[in-house]
Amino acid sequence: MKIKIEILLLVLLVLVIPMSIINIFTYYFGKELIKKQAIAQLTLFVDSKEAEILLYFNSLKTRAIDFSSDGYIRKTLTSITQNDDKEELKQKLKHHLLINKKSLDINLNGVSIFDIQNKLIVTTCKKNIDNYSKQKNRSVTGNERIFFSDLYKGKSGIVDMDIAVPLTKVNKPLQRIGTIVIHYKMQGIIDILTGTTALKLGAQTQSGKLDKSVNIYLTNSDGIIISNSIKKLPSNQITSLYPVKIGISTNREVSGSWKDYNGVGVVGASMIFKYNSIKWILVAEQSQDEAYRYLNYWWRYILLMGLITLAIILLIGILLSNSIVIPIKKLKKGIEFVTTGNLNYKFDMKSSNEIAQLSIPFEEMLKKLQQTTASRDALNKEIKRRIAAELDTQVIRDITVERLANIIEHRDNDSGFHIRRTKYYIKNLGIELSKNNKYHLLLDRKNLTSIIKAAPLHDIGKVGIPDSILLKPGELTSKEFSIMKKHTEIGRDILKTKKYQVEKNSFIRHALDIVYCHHEKWDGTGYPSGLKGEKIPFSARLMAVADVYDALTSKRIYKEAFTHEKARNIIINEKGKHFDPVVVDAFLKVENKFKQISIKYSDN
Repeated sequence: MKIKIEILLLVLLVLVIPMSIINIFTYYFGKELIKKQAIAQLTLFVDSKEAEILLYFNSLKTRAIDFSSDGYIRKTLTSITQNDDKEELKQKLKHHLLINKKSLDINLNGVSIFDIQNKLIVTTCKKNIDNYSKQKNRSVTGNERIFFSDLYKGKSGIVDMDIAVPLTKVNKPLQRIGTIVIHYKMQGIIDILTGTTALKLGAQTQSGKLDKSVNIYLTNSDGIIISNSIKKLPSNQITSLYPVKIGISTNREVSGSWKDYNGVGVVGASMIFKYNSIKWILVAEQSQDEAYRYLNYWWRYILLMGLITLAIILLIGILLSNSIVIPIKKLKKGIEFVTTGNLNYKFDMKSSNEIAQLSIPFEEMLKKLQQTTASRDALNKEIKRRIAAELDTQVIRDITVERLANIIEHRDNDSGFHIRRTKYYIKNLGIELSKNNKYHLLLDRKNLTSIIKAAPLHDIGKVGIPDSILLKPGELTSKEFSIMKKHTEIGRDILKTKKYQVEKNSFIRHALDIVYCHHEKWDGTGYPSGLKGEKIPFSARLMAVADVYDALTSKRIYKEAFTHEKARNIIINEKGKHFDPVVVDAFLKVENKFKQISIKYSDN
């Protein structure tokens, strides 16, 4: 089950995660691209609206100039300023303005005439235009040829703008006699922003149609919303809005994304344009939700397709994992059968993929295992037979060694316990020295066993020594001792065999070393070859300590048995002379065992 889950996770990692990363990257890349496209479209839209508004202002300017050229108005104003009977002239002038001027344009709010001192002479407006105009700073001062006031909202909530043109005498165009002010309702501005009108710009026609989600608004130089296309914006000052604030404070146009007055994220663009030194800010913006609505539709589609794809991938992953897991389970089951010793298991692989085909070499391996098992059984049988034969050989060897030792005992004055004691002494010395890393391999179990079993043969050469010397109750003469020393060579000759047999037989090798060299001394003063130091075989160095200790602590015809302490001191004194120092150190560590063996197997 675990490998199945791992395969499914691997499929998900390899396919789903890269697809998800690509989709997320595509979404955000597409979002930025759509944002740029929306901003570009809004910028073009604002540009077109600016052109339409400027064209509209030019038409108003033309009409205002036409009004200021009216001869009747200029003559009547001259007469009013020169005669005392002014009321009748004012009424005639007002009637002229109402009939011949105001009726020309439904967006004309009224016409006012001011004298040279900016005193109101006559107006077609119903309200006190004099106070109202001063309050809104709509009067003309100085020598300007034409003046456009800033856009503003009147008390009725309608956008107004004043256009003032100087009035001159008919026959003296350079002599100013007053000012004519045309009060316009800026319904045309509203129509342009809402797209309910279209103005011809040269050879092109701007439809002005807006997407319902786009809001376009116009502010005056004070940041007051004058007109907007769709959304109802507050009529108070809104310089806190990002594009308006930037336009007023830095005189810079912006495009990008920001928060609208409701705190909703929008994308948009602003345009700053001037007309007769009056600055207006035109802003077009669209909510980000609307701008990205097609992208959101696309994202939902991608998400749906992703879920469908995920389901398909999981299904494929399950089928793929089954094609892998099922053969593996069968292989596992076969291995479990084989581990129990059943080599006759048959695989039932229904699929033919590479994993299922692993059963073919596995079945071939089982056949070879069956053959190998048969060969192994035959080999084990042969090994058991040879082990039994080897055991028989070892038994025969041990019996032979024992019988040879018995021959020596019967010819020598020593008792049989001498052979047993020296055997146990060597055993304890060997065990202690095997703890030393230097002698660990030399005294492994096999070698130590051979040394112990070869120890009883150390004096086998004495069978060749005459009884007159071997059994002499007193001290030997120098000549007799020379003959006695020959027992090491006689013993070697008895055991000596062909060279290759000695090298391969650990027991014979150790037996030869012990028999021939156990009377050699560490300082080179021993016999028969005068070997010195480590040139003396290690097994012979062990035998030297064991043999001398037993000789010292045993009773002889020519002496009494020494105590353990006396024998110990003699061996210590001979350290580095007669005996290997390492062996003496080992003796001191096991001397209590030597003492116990000496007592337990004493001749008494």
